[in-house]
Amino acid sequence: MTKSRRPWRLFSWPRVGVVDVGSNAIRVMVAEITNNEIRELLSKRFALRLGKDVFNNGGTLSSRTQTNLIDVFSQIKNIFSDNKVNLYRAVATSALRSARNRKRILNRIRKNTGLDLELIEASEEERLIGYSLPEYARKGKTLLMDLGGGSLEVGAYDRAKLQGMSTFPLGAVRLLGLKSSAAKSSVHLCEHIALKCERDRFFREFVNTKHPHLTVIGSGGNIRALYRVSRKVFHKKVTSRPKLSCQEISLLIQKFEKMTPRQRHNKLKLPLDRADVILPAAYVFYEILNYLNVKEIDVPSGVSLRRGILLDLQKELF
Repeated sequence: MTKSRRPWRLFSWPRVGVVDVGSNAIRVMVAEITNNEIRELLSKRFALRLGKDVFNNGGTLSSRTQTNLIDVFSQIKNIFSDNKVNLYRAVATSALRSARNRKRILNRIRKNTGLDLELIEASEEERLIGYSLPEYARKGKTLLMDLGGGSLEVGAYDRAKLQGMSTFPLGAVRLLGLKSSAAKSSVHLCEHIALKCERDRFFREFVNTKHPHLTVIGSGGNIRALYRVSRKVFHKKVTSRPKLSCQEISLLIQKFEKMTPRQRHNKLKLPLDRADVILPAAYVFYEILNYLNVKEIDVPSGVSLRRGILLDLQKELF
């Protein structure tokens, strides 16, 4: 099993492993790659919320969470071994990027499991996710909103080429853990989100420029969970181009506010580690769509960092 890419010659379909260490969970995928196909073999999610430590513990990952993280990587190593993975890329985003003791954590993972975990910047994250944009988004201008647990990345694409981006400290776990009044009042939370947008030069200039036929796409577990709930609540039919309207997000916010996370888990079948962050996530999407004066957001399947990494590896291998 090697992290090295660009082999000189391939005699069989390579089995590739991808690990995405986010702020709310860790996801692993195993796939076979050819020059024109990616065949997913395995996908697994580990509910380990690194952001809870980093964003509420002075920027430090606790010893207990570090131990849990190493345990997850030991399981991932076994997954790679059992599935005969010979090439992998493991990346970490906002939470570990922000952790003060990140170097020690990476060294511990390498020492205990032999796996290398790579910290990637927001720009690299957005570039990779951009590879997974659907075909219709490759024909014009697209704004991609990728909301994770630690941050929100907003990237502007023209024919799938990244033109500019901004990253905001508006991740759902980060907002949930704020001890300021921004987390205690919906009005203050909306003001907090709007203020972050207004202070960002790129985003402000983008909003003030006309973009006819702009497509806005959402990615990340939060927007996908919002769409799944909207199908149940509004009895929506499955379509080839899934969408969420601002009005639907507003109605979902009203519904969520009347429920505890446990009730959202029981009644809406949301995982417990999604049921608490779904409300601040909904506010982020609602406020920014209104700021953009956009009425709906596309929620296509397959737009993700993991898919982007697989497509990037496919490009390098073939």
